[in-house]
Amino acid sequence: MNHILKSSLVKSSIALACLSTPQAYAEEIEKIIITAKGNQTIDESLFTTDVFTEADIELAQVEDIPALLDRIAGVSVVNSGGRGAVTNIFIRGASNNQTIVLVDGIRVGSATTGSAALNSYPIEAIERIEIIKGPFSGIYGADAVAGVIQVFTKKGADGVNGVKVSYGSDNTQEYGASLSVGNEKHSLLITAQHESVSGFDRTSNSFNDPDDDADGFRESVFSISGKTTLSEHTTAGLSLLYSDSDIEIDAFNQTLSDDENLNIVLNLETSLSDKLTWTNIYGFNDIESVGNQRDLAQEAEPENQNIGVINSVFSTERETYSSELGYEVNKNAQLTFGADYYREDISDSITSDSETFSDTSRDNEGYYAQLVAKDDYFSFVASVRYDDNSDYGSDTNRSIAVGYTGSDVLKLSATYGTAFNAPTFNDLFFPFSSFGGSVFQGATAFAGNPDLAPEESESYEINASGSINSFDWRISFYRTDFDNIIVNQTNELAILTPSNVSRARIEGYEISLNTKISKWLLGLNVDVLSTEDLLTNLRLPGRAEETLNLSIARDFGKLDIKLNFKFEHDRFETGASDSRLPSYGLYDLRANYQISNSLKLSAKVENLFDKDFTIDQGFNTAGRQAQVSLSYHF
Repeated sequence: MNHILKSSLVKSSIALACLSTPQAYAEEIEKIIITAKGNQTIDESLFTTDVFTEADIELAQVEDIPALLDRIAGVSVVNSGGRGAVTNIFIRGASNNQTIVLVDGIRVGSATTGSAALNSYPIEAIERIEIIKGPFSGIYGADAVAGVIQVFTKKGADGVNGVKVSYGSDNTQEYGASLSVGNEKHSLLITAQHESVSGFDRTSNSFNDPDDDADGFRESVFSISGKTTLSEHTTAGLSLLYSDSDIEIDAFNQTLSDDENLNIVLNLETSLSDKLTWTNIYGFNDIESVGNQRDLAQEAEPENQNIGVINSVFSTERETYSSELGYEVNKNAQLTFGADYYREDISDSITSDSETFSDTSRDNEGYYAQLVAKDDYFSFVASVRYDDNSDYGSDTNRSIAVGYTGSDVLKLSATYGTAFNAPTFNDLFFPFSSFGGSVFQGATAFAGNPDLAPEESESYEINASGSINSFDWRISFYRTDFDNIIVNQTNELAILTPSNVSRARIEGYEISLNTKISKWLLGLNVDVLSTEDLLTNLRLPGRAEETLNLSIARDFGKLDIKLNFKFEHDRFETGASDSRLPSYGLYDLRANYQISNSLKLSAKVENLFDKDFTIDQGFNTAGRQAQVSLSYHF
């Protein structure tokens, strides 16, 4: 039960990282930002947007999506104990479940926790990732308080087959292969990958000797995706992603978590006329987590190994259907109308007390509209959406953005929006579960609260950006006020239960700079964050309030190298002023060498100087990590 609570109620945090490789990023400047709707390009978008292309992903040499996102201004990735552990992604100080994650247009994530396990999606199958910061409940509905992360899978093409092998620290072994066939009209891509890591001791507890306890990770992933041209005006696409992982972690008990994730998306896009496009998407997302816990004290009593074994099962399903019409009024205006429906189900659940949820399904209907308009100097975006949910009722949200472009040297924009965050099944209906005699926050048990209302927010942002010769810059100021925040409180019966009792304010600014000096590419991000619980006047816990990231890269022809530096300061584990975690700075070094047109050697060293640091109290972080990879494309 303690492990379940830690996973469900993990503390919020904030960090910052470098932008994607500027050279690869520049190639995408004029591409449409699909997540923003209305045929907006990166250059035209009034919202703070970052994009990782296929080239960026390959050069980054990361093991999963969270490690990639950790390079973006205003985005924090907090990993609680190494590869495969609970990983939370926070945008501008907002909690993990206040950001929507989409895969090929369909929202994904657990209905019980409200968050998506982005580390379970195969990095080799991803073509593009878009991150848009700001309130987007006016388009996407619940949970789009801080922004939207959308993952687009590869659909295949002729001549991009390949195999890859990697070996690294902690006995890390990776094997992957991809098979792609197709032409301009039809394509298919199949990928498979397996990874195993011996790991390190994830937790800082007294149950074991860190030198003797290694918590491992094993994962197998499979994907199949493709697209086909059905007629001159109609195209269809399919993506299927499946992962199966085993994660070892010790908290109060030795825990092995077996997690499975299945995501299927079908889409159909039709051009009804030169100005009217109709898109339909069906999605299915299934997530299952099975936990097996064993008291470590029983290691000395082999004859009693079955005593104390606890099984927990959390399995959720989400079916989604969306339909959208895009109408080009003229060359300067675009209208978007959409409707979507999704149903969430807890298909199976067993808690540590063998109890089940009192309510196991809910559905949501949403209707939205957006207008995008522009001329030579000014641009305007407005959206509104109505949601009706079977559990917590209806909600209407809106957003508006205006922009001015005088020249490439200076562009200005201002945005305003409202958003809401839906209570999860854990918040509402988690069954009464005792702590087995332990006391946590003065409570002896936990239970959901079916009377919860959604969290609400109101956000403002001002952006300035520009380009002078080879120098690109962006400054963003933002503020979000939260109301009805769900906080776990201990009631008079010594039961820890969620309640809508808190209000908070988060504000800050981001600075991003990119330039080229001689043949070196330099990128700098600075993020300053201020948080406050408006009821207690204390800072919100888990957020780092100052972060700096610097990247230096150069292409020598067949060899490219990149050095990243990350500094983080002023992270508090609790709201108390005496709970500050130590500041830290990390160096990472990456290199790629093109041996031939088909063969490439890659190497990386993370935490180059073996820094000992903490980002989540009670969980260890990895020391120096090295890895070498060899990939062959044909």
